[in-house]
Amino acid sequence: SRSPAWRAGEEWLIPDSPLVSIGTVDGPAEYQLTDVRGVVGLSDGRIVVADGASNTLRAFGPDGRYLWSSGRKGQGPGDFVRLARLARYRGDSLLAFDFTVGRRVFSVIGPTGRFARSWHPQNPDASPGSLRFIGAWEDGTVAMSVAPMARPSSPPRVIRLPAQLL
Repeated sequence: SRSPAWRAGEEWLIPDSPLVSIGTVDGPAEYQLTDVRGVVGLSDGRIVVADGASNTLRAFGPDGRYLWSSGRKGQGPGDFVRLARLARYRGDSLLAFDFTVGRRVFSVIGPTGRFARSWHPQNPDASPGSLRFIGAWEDGTVAMSVAPMARPSSPPRVIRLPAQLL
């Protein structure tokens, strides 16, 4: 960018102190966060944190107060083997990506923490490679990067998976 995309007075301001602080070293377990894999703000001000160590999603109110948890370590519906990424999805639902060698699963979690559905993403051109979740659009499509396995020094491609492949 050669110039700002905003006019004078519209730029972002960074406050001297945080608006809310979530997490603790000592204290209740629901506030102890380790290996944070994503943070999503919902339209009503709630904040959902993906905690990779516990494989849970934890929701907090706009004031930082704990509300609910979803998920756990496991391979069943709504469980995670390795919670890798979190994004807002189609309104205030959440899209969690569970990724380990041999396992790639997207899970949709509703705004109250209830598991809705899951699916395994497929590389649409069927070329071998490592898929990595980047983000989601409001229409339900997702962005993935594909790193080629045959030529590891080649840069990854970014692809947008259409909703019908999901």
